[in-house]
Amino acid sequence: YCELCNQIFTGEPCSKLHFDGKSHKNTLQTWRKYQDPQSLPTNSKEVLCEICWKVMNTQAMLDIHFKSPAHIEKEKKYLIVQKLKEDYRQLKELQNNN
Repeated sequence: YCELCNQIFTGEPCSKLHFDGKSHKNTLQTWRKYQDPQSLPTNSKEVLCEICWKVMNTQAMLDIHFKSPAHIEKEKKYLIVQKLKEDYRQLKELQNNN
């Protein structure tokens, strides 16, 4: 599983392809850039979609991106994975309390 890209893999070959791929590397580069906000120029108008890890030049562009089929699909997957993670966390908590 790649938490950054919100991708689930069926096996090691698939995960290796993903982690070696251009899309993951670009997402990782964007993620790293935004982990240290002080490294961003103070006059930067860039805005970030934290689901797709896409950088837009303006809020208007980001608003358009939010309505795109690609973003909507990634958001659906993201919400499913977040729900599964929360369910798993609760299950583990129950098991630890018994």
